[in-house]
Amino acid sequence: MIKETVNVTRQFESLQVFYHQFVAEALLTAKAHVLAVGGDALLGYRINNLFLREDKRRAYAVISISGDAAKLGFDPLRG
Repeated sequence: MIKETVNVTRQFESLQVFYHQFVAEALLTAKAHVLAVGGDALLGYRINNLFLREDKRRAYAVISISGDAAKLGFDPLRG
């Protein structure tokens, strides 16, 4: 996932808000991928790569996430 802005303070108030929103969006995307493959739960995830760069008012972020999706089932015999 990649996110870029040319004016951090106008769009996000601060660089910390930009990075926080970026990671939150990445985790929501991971959850959406779990649902897309028919899973019910994201059991664990790993941030494989995280690249953050800032230059004056510009900011650039790249993240790569992998994880385990599971399909949870209900066994009526076990309650």
